[in-house]
Amino acid sequence: MGEASSPDGMNECTELCARSTGAWLKVRDEVTAQGCRGVEAGIDRDARADSGTPVGRALAGARMRGSVCGAAGLGREFLERRLRKRQPTGKKPRGAVLPIPGVNREMRGDTMPMASKFDIDIRWRGRGADADDQGCSMSDYFSDRELGPKARVEQEMGPVTWAGIAALAASLANSGAFGASYPERCPDGQAICGNEISDLKSAIEAELHGLTWPLQTDRIDEEGFIRTREPWAPPTLVALDFVEFVWRKVALPVVGWHHDYHRHHHLTFDIEAGRSAFRSDVNRILARNGMAYELGEDGGMRRLLPAVLGEALVRTYFRTGDRTLDVMLEESRTKFSDPDPLIRREALERLFDAWERIKSLADANKAKSVQLILDRCASEPAFREVLEKEARELTQIGNGHLLRHHERNQTPVIDVDHVDYLYHRLFALVELVIRRNSPR
Repeated sequence: MGEASSPDGMNECTELCARSTGAWLKVRDEVTAQGCRGVEAGIDRDARADSGTPVGRALAGARMRGSVCGAAGLGREFLERRLRKRQPTGKKPRGAVLPIPGVNREMRGDTMPMASKFDIDIRWRGRGADADDQGCSMSDYFSDRELGPKARVEQEMGPVTWAGIAALAASLANSGAFGASYPERCPDGQAICGNEISDLKSAIEAELHGLTWPLQTDRIDEEGFIRTREPWAPPTLVALDFVEFVWRKVALPVVGWHHDYHRHHHLTFDIEAGRSAFRSDVNRILARNGMAYELGEDGGMRRLLPAVLGEALVRTYFRTGDRTLDVMLEESRTKFSDPDPLIRREALERLFDAWERIKSLADANKAKSVQLILDRCASEPAFREVLEKEARELTQIGNGHLLRHHERNQTPVIDVDHVDYLYHRLFALVELVIRRNSPR
């Protein structure tokens, strides 16, 4: 059985509701039998019939430019006119809802709930469009535009953020968006008609330790004889791994031929459009909850650095004249952007190692070398004293904490905010020293 592909410019009818009398059945057969081409063909017929009117000529011009979606409003008017012409006079109209592929609406016979008013509404989304569920291209909210976006400083996945990600993943599964990776096959011809949830569940359990499907968003807390459910979120790294997992497996389902007997539609998939839409949606959830993470275009999670430090890291290119030092600094910068707190701590350790190497570049005598380096940074005595005090304190921190040495009496730096603070502080000094001592 062949599958009808959607016309250029219109890749998915996301909602089509027709309320009329018995005429709606004919419209349903036209649209579902031919996929989206049914709407296109119907519009073309009415355009030819009304070619003598200004509206008809306008629609014909839009069709000649190859854009059905560009004539969406006119197409709606023509379909309404067709249904009104077929509506029996003197009778209260009966309503029926046309099921739409990808929304998982199931027909229950040829009659649907009564409607007191005739209405038809068509809404579609173009391939690869970063539109939200309401068809809006804006990625922020009114409060963001009025007050500014929420600070992206949260580094732990909370139950609210996780619940939003879980709801997004569930909606994708309900629309068949995992069918390209885990296909459910039509018994008649083996075309893809949805996603196989059991395969999706098995893949999640195998790749993401502690997660299953459906995703858990709460847990039972037993205290004495009382059992209560409390919101729950997995460890941050597991949750971020799941976001990357979804990006790899998701695809936009493109509706094709309707199989009347099995009452489903055959699907093809646009992987790039599905990934783009998911990336936009999940990044909006992360941003609205102040999470310091973002899903990149390559499908990898990245950490958003503090504003000032992030700008400095992006604009700084290390060309000290010492190849080993350049490699150490670049390694530190790369690791500090990693979502894993342990790797970010390694970045701080590497930066302290780089600082010790910097202090020995100007002279073989390390104490003399430090003095020469700081002299080039500031000629004004008061500020020169400030720099020397800062350099001495940072050296003591590196030697006294579990950063450069690993003796039993040293104090580890565990808190992620403390790691950020020390990195910010040391990087500012390192950047100043390198800039003032670089070869002219």
